[in-house]
Amino acid sequence: HGPDLSTRCSALYAMQLRHLTIAAVVGIGQVCSYESPQAYNPTWLPARASFEVTVILWDKPPAPGLSLWTADGMQVTSTTCKPGEYPELKCLVPPVDVGTYTVKFSSDRSKGTESFTEVKPNVEVIEPAHVTAIAPAHGPEKAETNITLSGSNIVGPRLNCQFTYSPLPGTHPKLPMLGCRTIAANIRAHQVTANSAMCTVPKWPGPLKIPDVTCSRDVKVQLTNDEKVWSQESIIFHHDEVFHALV
Repeated sequence: HGPDLSTRCSALYAMQLRHLTIAAVVGIGQVCSYESPQAYNPTWLPARASFEVTVILWDKPPAPGLSLWTADGMQVTSTTCKPGEYPELKCLVPPVDVGTYTVKFSSDRSKGTESFTEVKPNVEVIEPAHVTAIAPAHGPEKAETNITLSGSNIVGPRLNCQFTYSPLPGTHPKLPMLGCRTIAANIRAHQVTANSAMCTVPKWPGPLKIPDVTCSRDVKVQLTNDEKVWSQESIIFHHDEVFHALV
């Protein structure tokens, strides 16, 4: 049994998501006075990388789908959407090239292309920074470490490194997302060249002080040159554990 009128409308506006969020208000036009689907930021995707799109839909459509189209009306990709945590649908968009695309959503993609309705604004697919190497790849847990990231397309006025921490798999079955005291840290890059950038890795945050919660010593490292899309390569920095000698 779904939420009441006021809850639906408030939640629709307040929802904040990590990825591209499409609020496809199909079948609830009378609830929040919408006559067509609504779109929410961010509206950027990294080029040539699969990316999860989240659709907000209060109804339970029979066969939802999402597609991207060029300005001249050519369909470039189409994907099915699967139920997430209500009222979310999860749509994994296949890799596409750099460009600006029209987003269309269908509650029943089995009815063909005519069933897809345009969702504004358009999606901008951007070439991200590419990171191929990290040096050093590890450092002490209780001190900051300067690292150099090497690769290509490392340009732009807002060059940042992002460090994402996560729990070890299966450490808290009831609360699997709980883990580190810090989830992510954005640090301004420095000593930037055409093919490299230096960033300072923060100290290892350690786990939350909750029973059975852990924090991995491996942190995911990404680079952005525009604060819109991030490097997609798998680059890991490891925080070395300090062992204390017994006296």
